[in-house]
Amino acid sequence: MPARIPVLDKSPFALDPRPLEEMGSAHAGILATSRALRSLHLGGLVAANLPLKNRQRGFSEGQMIESLVLLQTLGGDGPEDISLLAEDPCLVRGLGYEPPKASAARTFLNRFHDDVNAAWFTIALLAYNTASAIKSLCLEGEERTARFKRYRLLVIEIAGRMSRSQCKLRLRLHATPKTIGRIQKIWEVFDLPTQATAFS
Repeated sequence: MPARIPVLDKSPFALDPRPLEEMGSAHAGILATSRALRSLHLGGLVAANLPLKNRQRGFSEGQMIESLVLLQTLGGDGPEDISLLAEDPCLVRGLGYEPPKASAARTFLNRFHDDVNAAWFTIALLAYNTASAIKSLCLEGEERTARFKRYRLLVIEIAGRMSRSQCKLRLRLHATPKTIGRIQKIWEVFDLPTQATAFS
């Protein structure tokens, strides 16, 4: 029997040099906000009330607004922080599109001319109101009155990964059963059909 090595003189695991094939995210819970926005038909509402786009290429207004609302919910201070979304392959896969680059987000906000700050503030209000709807409809007890920072810890900053099982893309959360139950409640309240996209 080998001599016992003191705990602080060893590592309890070995490094596996093979890359993880499944995409992981520290903010997998942000997909719950996306689900709420889509369940409320944000894309259609934006298209009907915000006709800024003249061409059929690029991002729709709904995708831009959704990306900026998600950025606000994550705590982004401006369009320059959109890399929080774009550099996360799990979120990109969960959204079904790659979020816009900072320059595209800035250009979108500049289309409001002198009201760029008002547009950013309106997007912040939309993020806040979406979080308030999720809190009031899906959370229980004192979680319903949680401040935005605590809300992020309860719902948004949940580690997870996208995995493919039985030809379906699934979000797997690394969280306690209570946290997973919280996210499941959001999925039930903000019901949407699940359909694979061409985005891989």
